[in-house]
This record gives sequence, C-alpha cells and structure tokens, in this order.
Amino acid sequence: MEVQSLDATLANAAEGGVYTSIDDALRQATAVSAGAQDKFSPVQSALATGIGAVAGAGLTAGASAAVPLVKKAAAPAKGFVRRLFGN
Repeated sequence: MEVQSLDATLANAAEGGVYTSIDDALRQATAVSAGAQDKFSPVQSALATGIGAVAGAGLTAGASAAVPLVKKAAAPAKGFVRRLFGN
C-alpha cells in the first residue's frame, strides 16, 4: 500500500471511529432519556467506535484497490462507446 493510500486509510479509520462514537453516544442518550435503556454503556460505545474505525479503513482500502480495476475495465467500454457513437 502506498504511503498516500495508507494515510487516507488511517484518516478514514479515525473519522469512521469518531462519527460512530458520537452517533452511538447520542443514540444511547436518547434511549436512556426515553427509558428504553437503563444507563450509558461504555462497552457498546467502544464497540461502535471500533466498528466505525474498521469500516472507515475497509471502505478506503477497498476503494483504493478498486480504482485500478475500474480503470482497466473502463478501457474496453470506452472503446465500445466510441465505436458505437462514431467518436
């Protein structure tokens, strides 16, 4: 993995972790206020943060891996469209 790609993966892992942590905290606060949950669960929050971080990293790594494949697949399609429309 290139350094730039690794930096993006780590940044998106952090972003995914932060967003899911905030989302989970707000959802738990709402559940506690509504009486659907007894108290805030730090374990649930930690799990949500971890899942968000892994998802953020995975989506970035997957997208980085997909770009060369899409470019490779697009070349024949581009030629086909040019032949089809005469451009």
